[in-house]
Amino acid sequence: MARSSNKLNLVSDSAMVSGAKRLYEAIRKNAPYKKIKDAVFISRVEGRGNSRFITVSINTNPATGGAPYARAFDTGSGLHGKYKRKYIITPRNFPLLQFRGTNQFAGKIIRVAQVEHPGVKGTGYVKTSIEESRQSIRAEIAQNVKSNLRLYLKAQFESLGK
Repeated sequence: MARSSNKLNLVSDSAMVSGAKRLYEAIRKNAPYKKIKDAVFISRVEGRGNSRFITVSINTNPATGGAPYARAFDTGSGLHGKYKRKYIITPRNFPLLQFRGTNQFAGKIIRVAQVEHPGVKGTGYVKTSIEESRQSIRAEIAQNVKSNLRLYLKAQFESLGK
């Protein structure tokens, strides 16, 4: 049972964490690759001024095990992205790019100076996850606000009688 207080705090930290966890689980369920699923994290509850917030994010830093391509798989890239054009991939450590062929080149090793990559089509997994979890998060926060407001008013009216 929540404790009454003289300070009005409509949404408790535990309700914020619970809502963030629901979104975290939805993103992990809908993300297209394991590396992206493993890069999802929840920040701690923070406050700035009179506002408090919690963030569900995807680590895109490859140095810390993140998935730098997570946004491309969400919104699309190359021909499927914002700029609607292919992007050029060039070799970094060797004079030629080398990769296994697919389709009619299956079983062959392809060596080229550069590739014009068409990009990937976005799946919209973040938006899908938000829509999926929005209703349950709102219901939980509404219940928490109702409970906290009731306790706050009870404490205020008790102090008026003294």
